[in-house]
Amino acid sequence: MTSHHSNKSESLLSGSTLIVPLVSIGNIPQLCVDLLIHSLKLENVETLDDLYLHPFASPVDCASQLEQPKGISTALEVYHSNKLQLCVIQQRSPVIPGFDKKFASDVILPFIRKHNFKKIVILDSNDAGMKEAVTGTIDVLSIDELLNRSFNTLKLSESKEPMNDAYQTPVLIDEITNLIKSQTSSTSSMAPEVVSLVSYVYEGDNTYDAENLARRTCEYLHTTCPEKLTMPLSWTGVYGDRPVPISMEEGIYG
Repeated sequence: MTSHHSNKSESLLSGSTLIVPLVSIGNIPQLCVDLLIHSLKLENVETLDDLYLHPFASPVDCASQLEQPKGISTALEVYHSNKLQLCVIQQRSPVIPGFDKKFASDVILPFIRKHNFKKIVILDSNDAGMKEAVTGTIDVLSIDELLNRSFNTLKLSESKEPMNDAYQTPVLIDEITNLIKSQTSSTSSMAPEVVSLVSYVYEGDNTYDAENLARRTCEYLHTTCPEKLTMPLSWTGVYGDRPVPISMEEGIYG
């Protein structure tokens, strides 16, 4: 899919920090990005190719107190704030099984190569029970730690020994860290700094977890976060937010 915003975005994104959400437990990264988009008033500047994602389209999302604009939201969009020098990718649909590497190599990595990002922040979530962590714990992992965990995961998988650490490096993190590693060894380009913020949660009502990760992300980036985060219209009716059904016809599906 070709974006009508692409020419505009090329001049805007250079030097920005890029936030990339992974599709992981509780969809915490996507919910976090939702909050960042609407709380920090980021602008939709580009649509990326969603060939390797499950089909998705919806009305344009907006802050719940605003009138819904015309148009549609697609599975993979880019938002940006020139003032904050902040760029985020929002992925609203999972990758089709078996196409993780193609998605990384054909869509995400070319986007990263095209723009001179200063820093890349990868948002991830994992099962708090596996780590035996207090829910809401957030790890900040450097590229060296990510590469080390990726190497350890590979060694353990080859030897078929049980993993002591619950964190298994996702394909997209592997691909991004490998790209940055290759750029670091090249004299022709400056590689961006890469970190991953990993939130440890239990699945359920993950509103608080998303808010916690959004605030931690803003804190890490030294970006002022509003005291009250703005929830988008798409969250309306989620997690028991609707009125209780009052008739048999409405039932549990009402």
